[in-house]
Amino acid sequence: MFQIGLALEAARRAAPSAPLPAPHHVFVVAGDANASGRAPETDLDVYPESARHWAALDSWAPVGSRLYHGPWETGAVARPDPAANHGWARAFANAYQAAFPDNAVHLIGVARDASGFANGTWTRGNSAYEAAVARVNAALAALPGNAVLRGILWHQGDADSQAPATLAGYANALDQCIDNLREDIAAANGSTPFVVGGHAPLSGLYHPVVQNTCQSCVNRKPHTGYADPSVPTEASLFDGLHLTAASNAAMGQAYLAGLLEAEANVSTAPTGPVTPGGLAHYPLPRAIVSSVAGVSLGTANADRIIIVAVTARSDVAIRPLSVKVGAIPLTRAGTPELGGDLCGVTFYYGRIPFGTSATVEVTFDALCYNGQAAIAVLPVYGARLHLANAAGYASAQSAVGTTAIGTTVQAEQGDLVVALVAGVSNTPAATINLAQTLSSIAGNVKYGVYSGAGIAASTGPFALSCQFPLSHVRVGLGVLVLRPA
Repeated sequence: MFQIGLALEAARRAAPSAPLPAPHHVFVVAGDANASGRAPETDLDVYPESARHWAALDSWAPVGSRLYHGPWETGAVARPDPAANHGWARAFANAYQAAFPDNAVHLIGVARDASGFANGTWTRGNSAYEAAVARVNAALAALPGNAVLRGILWHQGDADSQAPATLAGYANALDQCIDNLREDIAAANGSTPFVVGGHAPLSGLYHPVVQNTCQSCVNRKPHTGYADPSVPTEASLFDGLHLTAASNAAMGQAYLAGLLEAEANVSTAPTGPVTPGGLAHYPLPRAIVSSVAGVSLGTANADRIIIVAVTARSDVAIRPLSVKVGAIPLTRAGTPELGGDLCGVTFYYGRIPFGTSATVEVTFDALCYNGQAAIAVLPVYGARLHLANAAGYASAQSAVGTTAIGTTVQAEQGDLVVALVAGVSNTPAATINLAQTLSSIAGNVKYGVYSGAGIAASTGPFALSCQFPLSHVRVGLGVLVLRPA
């Protein structure tokens, strides 16, 4: 009895176990100047109070205003200089901290201005690459044992867009870099989330090959995600090259969405067929913010993707800035097709699991000509988001009279191919080499809209062709390929 009493008394007096501290969540921010940031400081936002970065003295410290990226980032201006600049990492840190308030954000910046594969900066064995990896590993080694590397956030491509010899191999170079960083960073592995940022089409260094490669990475590499610069509206640039403060704020949110996508993207292998719903066309009223109510979305389903292809013509180059289905903004695919007096075609897509109809709202940067604007809408089931591959989006235009237009995309057997063509003519029909087609006259009686959708029967180049019975002028064509989920 005495021994039992002592044991019970000791148990009553024992202090409760202290809860384990929540782990720090660590992110590597890598790439070029749009990863480190060039937007003029606004002083409206700050990093979370608990956020830390690997600072200039090779130690973990409060971030302050601007993330430090290493001694090579001489093009960036840091506090206390009044011209200090920043990037999207700050908005990401705030968005992530709001979503995961118990986990302090730790950031390791290794971005470098004008860096790429053409100049070897991000190639294993290059001194710049090895210095970046060494900086990351030194920072990770100095962290407490409960820290977790949660992802690598990447934005790069401007330098390679200007190197024709590099463009053909850009997808292979980027994919190899992802593998290398996952292998060479001590705390990383094959499932470490890697988020690739998209590019602003109006940048002086934009190239569609780079954009398509970044946007399709999700469907080439497991555990990757895409940070979209077109949501909630097209990114803006303050100097023709670098994101504005407002666009950096939006991209911070996009990188959080891309991170969650990367965590869920455990495999790129298709598990079932992709099935298109029915095509429908809707003319758009002539307005900067143009909307159509009662657009059919097909059958509600958790895996449903809505594709909205926008076409418009103006005396000047006109482009859509955003597309919403209900309150949900869609992602732009590839590059908006511009050109004064030509019929531009731009594809958007997004996962819309609920509802059978909705209002679709398109915001343009200029008024269309005489009511010549329309959308084609297609619900899709069993497809993965984003371009099927780096050659999974293509466009073509013809200013002169023509009875045919075409272009080529890369598809695998079972992929979904979707096309939209618009031209100035009163021809009521056209022939497209896809299983499902639709022709209509939208708005103005001389604005023909033609769309098609079908499943690729084989793997390889798919030559999309559209034939008109009468000559069309100012024709635009866009083609999008999606992969089965």
